[in-house]
Amino acid sequence: MIHSKVYISVLILASLILSCHEDNPNPSHSECVVNESISSTDSSFYIYESGKEEYGYATAIKLNKPWRASATVYIYNGAIWIDLLTFYFLKDDPDYEYETEIVEFKFLNTTGSCLRLINDSDSLNCRAGYDALDDDVVQNNYDVIDSLNNNFIQIDTLNFESGRVAGKFMCSFKKNQSRFGKPYNPEFIRFFNGEFHCKIK
Repeated sequence: MIHSKVYISVLILASLILSCHEDNPNPSHSECVVNESISSTDSSFYIYESGKEEYGYATAIKLNKPWRASATVYIYNGAIWIDLLTFYFLKDDPDYEYETEIVEFKFLNTTGSCLRLINDSDSLNCRAGYDALDDDVVQNNYDVIDSLNNNFIQIDTLNFESGRVAGKFMCSFKKNQSRFGKPYNPEFIRFFNGEFHCKIK
C-alpha cells in the first residue's frame, strides 16, 4: 500500500513538472537557437564590412546573405551589452571605420543560457535592437517583432575572469515607422544562424 502511494505521488509530481515545462515559452538550452534555411528573396539591401574585429566577431545570415560584424562586450550600470557593428571604408581615409549598422543586445540575467529577445529590458529576458546608421547618425531604427516566437540569444560562454563571451542568436526586426528615416532601408530584417565570439572591452 505504501509503495503504491509513493508511485502515485511520483506520477503526480512528474505530470506537474511536464505541465510547467509546456507553459514555459523559452525553449531548453539545446534547442534555443536552431539552424534555419534561407527563405527570403529580398535583394534590396547591402552587406557591409566587419571592420577591424578588435574585440571579436559575429557571423549570421542577414535575410539571405552571409553577414559578418565586429563584436564587442562591455558592462555598464550592471548590465551586459553586446554590440555587433558593420562598417563602410572611405577611399580617402581607409583607416576610418564609418559605421553602417548595429545590432545590440542588453541583458541583466547572467545565469540563464537561453534568453528571449524583446524590445524592453527586464530581469529575465534580453533587450535587442537594430539600427541602420550613417556613421554617428541613425538612419532607421528597428524593433523586435515580439509576436514571433523565434527571437532568442543563447549564451554559451560568459567568463568574467577571462573576459570571454560567446553564443548564438536569431532575431526578426521591423522598421520603426514612428521615426522619419531612409526609405531605401528594408522594412523587415532577420538575422539567423548567428553566432558571436568576443571579449569584454
